Parts: sequence; C-alpha cells; structure tokens
Amino acid sequence: MIKKILTLSTLMFMVCNIYAQTVSVTFQVQNPDSTPVYVFGSWSNWTNWPGDLMTDANGDGIYDKTLVLPNNANYEYLYVNGVGPTKETLNPAWTCTNGNGQYTNRVLTITNTDTTVCNYWSSCGACGSTPILYVDVTFQLQNPNTTPVYVFGSWSGWSNWPGTEMVLNNTNGLYEATISVQGDSAIEYLYVSGSTPAIEVLDPAWPCTNSNAVNTNRLVNVGVNDTTLCGRFATCDPCLPTGINELNNQQFELFIAENSLKINSSNTNVLQQVDIFDALGRKVWTQKDVQTNMNWPVSLQKNQFYIVRIQSEGQQLSYKNIVK
Repeated sequence: MIKKILTLSTLMFMVCNIYAQTVSVTFQVQNPDSTPVYVFGSWSNWTNWPGDLMTDANGDGIYDKTLVLPNNANYEYLYVNGVGPTKETLNPAWTCTNGNGQYTNRVLTITNTDTTVCNYWSSCGACGSTPILYVDVTFQLQNPNTTPVYVFGSWSGWSNWPGTEMVLNNTNGLYEATISVQGDSAIEYLYVSGSTPAIEVLDPAWPCTNSNAVNTNRLVNVGVNDTTLCGRFATCDPCLPTGINELNNQQFELFIAENSLKINSSNTNVLQQVDIFDALGRKVWTQKDVQTNMNWPVSLQKNQFYIVRIQSEGQQLSYKNIVK
C-alpha cells in the first residue's frame, strides 16, 4: 500500500480553495417601516423564517447583515420587518425582481468577490435614492361582451395572462380592479373577457391607443395621484351615464366651468360624493360630503367633455357636460 503524504503547501492550497468557494455578502436595507428587520433568502431554502436579524449599529437608518454564501451563484431574497413579521411588497414588473407574480422576490447574482448590496425598502431603488412613487389605479369597465373580465397590462411585464380579474360592483354596475403602478409614467393595457379569454380589439387610429398597428393597446399617462379609469369594452368611449335621472325624486341643476362646480337643488342638502371623469374615463376630481347650492373649486379644461357622477343615499346620477 502506498501512502500519500500531504505537504504543508498542498494543505494550504486545499484550505484556500475551500475558502475561495465562499464570499461575504453584506445586505443593507434603508428606511424599513418597522422593526425588527430581517433578510430572508433562498440560501437557506427559505427555511429560517423570518430570516437573519439585521442591525443598525450606527443609527443611520440602514440595517445591515453580513452572510457567508457560496460564490458564483444566483439568489432570491426579501426583507422582512415588524413584530408580525411581514415581508416587503414588490411588483413583479420591477427590474430588481424575479418577475414571478405569485412569489415576487429580489434577485442577486454573486461572483467570487465579497459584495455589498444596499436596497431601499419595498423599492428597486438603492440606498440614498429617492424611492419610486407608486399610485393606485382603479380600472372600471362598463358593458363587457362576456365574463369573466380581466385587465391586462404593462405593469406586470405582460406576464400574468389573462390579467387581474375584475369584480362586479353591484352599486354602479361596473367591473372593477385596483392595481398599484409606477406614478408619473405611461402604462399600456387591454381588457380581456370570456372563459376562453379574448383580448378586446382596438383600432390603432383611436385616441386612447398607442397607435401601434401590430400590438394595439390602450395607453394612458398616470400622474402622481391615485386615479380611476372608466371605459367601455372595445371602444375609446368613457363610461356612459347609468340612466338614473332622479335621486329620491330630487332633481338637480348642474353648472360646470373651468374652475368651479355648482349643483343646485330645490332643497339644500349634502351629497354623499361627487366625481368628475374626463373623456378617457379618468377621475379628475372627487369630493365627499358635497353641499348643494354652493360653488366648489375644480380645475378643468375648456371645451372638454366631462361626466359628473353624483352619489347620494346609495343611488347614483350622472351628467354629461362640456366645459364652456
């Protein structure tokens, strides 16, 4: 039998080789909305919930945790916080995620060198950056040609076919779904319907579309505030009035201008809510507890078409007007 003797240099090479197969990864997260804070990832096969405890030793609002992980590997992870605890909420359309609409995690590729990753809580922004603004867009659809009904859009990277299912609101007869999207940006979307879902067909010459003859989608610029889009299936028309012409036998007289709205009634009363929609179905003004027979400040465009929707005592009345 021949015995192989390992020299000191060989042993050192083996130890260094083993050491080189791992790297130190420092995870940092800024501005978590509660404490304690953890980092939770695939390196543990997601078995150590809520994850590895992070600390803020210098009190700068950035929580740290350094882990030794196998190198040249891909990982998924999330930040977790609170006594609950709860995971941060990420949008699968964001570039820092895995794009999985069900299990949306951050992704990280590790090479053979130590690294530090610093993230802003519930954002793809890095530490020190201004977090991305997100707003809630409520999609409302009137008179789809079949059910179920979905809204399908660019905010998910068009990855969650047939889209987010819309629910019938028995109060106004509209199908609705509210989705968080990046504010101050352009989004494209389509309505989809049927048990064998089919996309609505739009004409690229219509003003509500992206004008793309191959992939014709609805296009809208989202602002920095939550908004509502109300439209009809396969048209650019906004939602039409509901056909209710009275509220408890109370007739209303409407006066609308660029900077004021006045709703007169025979009896002075308070309306539950008043909403104004533009020609694309976007809610441009809303106010609860509206006193009649007085002027309310608004900001509208001259010679544009608007729908004013009055809600009171569980009933609804809509007016179509052009601002003069």
